[in-house]
Amino acid sequence: MAATAAFYQVNGYVIAYDLDPGRVVELVVYVAEGLVDVPNIAATLKGWAKTFPPPAEWIDDDHDNTGGRHHRGD
Repeated sequence: MAATAAFYQVNGYVIAYDLDPGRVVELVVYVAEGLVDVPNIAATLKGWAKTFPPPAEWIDDDHDNTGGRHHRGD
């Protein structure tokens, strides 16, 4: 599942971070047991994928209230 998450991130998506971990485990077990085919895996992941939020939503560039001026040696 980690490789899948990395693939999605490289392509600008994130697997839903608010997803119930039990659903992820269930999918992994079903895949391992051969109970789900590739089109159904893809459909499930498509439903879980969200566009990766822009950096402004998750990076605090001004954590020390300097106006975002962070340079090496400051």
